[in-house]
Amino acid sequence: DVLDRVMKNISPDERTRSWKREHRYIESGLIPGRVRGQGWAGIWLIDASGSINAEWVNDMLSAVVGTPELAHSMVGVFDTQLSPIVPVSDREAIDDAIENCGGGTSIKAVGQFLDIRGYEDYPRVWLTDAYSSDGLPPQREQDVWVLFRRPEPRVVDYPRNC
Repeated sequence: DVLDRVMKNISPDERTRSWKREHRYIESGLIPGRVRGQGWAGIWLIDASGSINAEWVNDMLSAVVGTPELAHSMVGVFDTQLSPIVPVSDREAIDDAIENCGGGTSIKAVGQFLDIRGYEDYPRVWLTDAYSSDGLPPQREQDVWVLFRRPEPRVVDYPRNC
């Protein structure tokens, strides 16, 4: 369900500029062209305060890495602070950031920090239990919330009654 929601935000008509060879026997070199875009380039935000199931998070990240359209995604790990934003393929940095977290949770502060650091226009997928000491950031249409609570995770537009 999460990947479906994220993939809906990728335009199938997204095109970017490229340069390609016209033909190997023609000496004109490269000519301008158009190719399919890079896909979704948002941020996956992992709540590493210790209250969510690590196996569920690993499954989610494996699915993201295995989806070519999401290859340009980034990951941020947070508890009361946000780790450096890294590519989704940098599993070592993600695991290190998760290992260094484990305190309380400040989701609103993380959202504000992302806006200040220039990530305000990036879509976000929040992987969290949504229990935060400072509340939640304002609702944004492009965000997806995955609530990691028992018995299984569920996707919501915005957490309520947290």
